[in-house]
Parts: sequence; C-alpha cells; structure tokens
Amino acid sequence: PLWNALLTNAATHCPALYGPGRVGLLRTAIRQIPAYWGWLENRPKTLIHNDLNPRNTCFKRQDDTLRLCAYDWELATCHVPVYDVVELLCFVLTERYYHLRPMYLEYYRQTLHRLTGRYADAKAFRQEAGYAALDFGLHRLGLYLMAHTVSPYPFLPRVVDSYFNTLAQLRPLAS
Repeated sequence: PLWNALLTNAATHCPALYGPGRVGLLRTAIRQIPAYWGWLENRPKTLIHNDLNPRNTCFKRQDDTLRLCAYDWELATCHVPVYDVVELLCFVLTERYYHLRPMYLEYYRQTLHRLTGRYADAKAFRQEAGYAALDFGLHRLGLYLMAHTVSPYPFLPRVVDSYFNTLAQLRPLAS
C-alpha cells in the first residue's frame, strides 16, 4: 500500500512528471516487487549511504588527488553496492550526459569486481542496477515527491527525468 500511495501522490501532484506511461511502468514495478526483491536478496550487500546526492558530498584534496567524501550518513542501510551509484547518477547527470550512464556503471562494475572478485557477470550487474533503480524510484523519489508537494525542491524534476532515463537504459522489467 505504501508504494502505491506514494506513486498516487506523485501522479496527483506532479502530473507533468508522472504521466500515465510513467505511472503504468511503476505500477508494474510495484506488482513485481516480490520477484525482483527475491533476486536482490541473494546478491552481495554492503553498507550504503542511501542518500547519496550532491548536497551530501564534497571533494577533498588528498595527496594531489581529489577524493569523494560523503557525509550525513543517518539514512545508511544495507543494500546492493550499486544502489548509491544509481542514485548519485540520477542527481548529477543532466539530459546532455545521459548517454554516459552505462559507461559509468560499467566502470563501477569493473572496479567492484577488481576489488571483490564478485562482479564478473556484466549482465547480472546491469540487472542488479536496474532493480536498485526501481527501489530508489519507488522509495526515495516517492518520499522526495511527497515532501515536494509541501515545500518544492527545484532540482526534483531534473532528477525524476534522469531516473526515468535510467529505467529506459537498464530496462529492469524486461528481465
């Protein structure tokens, strides 16, 4: 009921962002939660930030290199490692750079595999990223949109559009 209520709220208050096609896609995702969460439950987990966006990040210079620093970890939880990357890319990629998303995700997969030895299968990683995107959109974006109806977030339409581009690229419901 919660996911449907959040989606109904988004469609009611932001019809330009949540038109019938987008709502239909997410209603299908809601119906498929048991299947894709069953799949996600069997994937490796790690501590994730769960609110990784430009407001909670900065770059710190260390030994002549820039290092990403994430702060405000109060929403941290266990999830698949790619979740934070999916979220961050929704926040930082504008339409002009959507075409770079697959390259960034593949770079992350290769790095994760090099460090853990657990991500050799690019297709499975892409599926994991798609399912993480569904979770981000139904949960975090749903909550953002609920707050947006009370106190508008000027950045949110851009993030929502980037999110739906993520789904178009990853096609998690086609699996």
